[in-house]
Amino acid sequence: MAGVDAAITASGARVRYLPPYSPDLNPNEKLFSKLKARLRRAAARDREALWKEIGELLNTVSASECTNYFNSCGYVSTYIENALTMCVTTNRRCGPLARKAAFRKAEGTR
Repeated sequence: MAGVDAAITASGARVRYLPPYSPDLNPNEKLFSKLKARLRRAAARDREALWKEIGELLNTVSASECTNYFNSCGYVSTYIENALTMCVTTNRRCGPLARKAAFRKAEGTR
């Protein structure tokens, strides 16, 4: 699309092109890989046992572990760490307001 790069650059932002899809750049892939390996080891064979095992496995994933997944994929770790910490300490899902607050904290603003 002609002019898009110029418009973005003129606004003071930078254009950064993403590489072709790679599981190495996706934190979800890293986490699911770990969970799948643990599920194979658990060898749950019925639906109820499988869901129980998934719940137990997800409870073992810490906020710092998730931060490491994002960090290893090249994401801004301060923002991610603040967002995850807020979710864990408040024991709730992170919605847009929590993410916005985490971003502001990472940027050092209010």
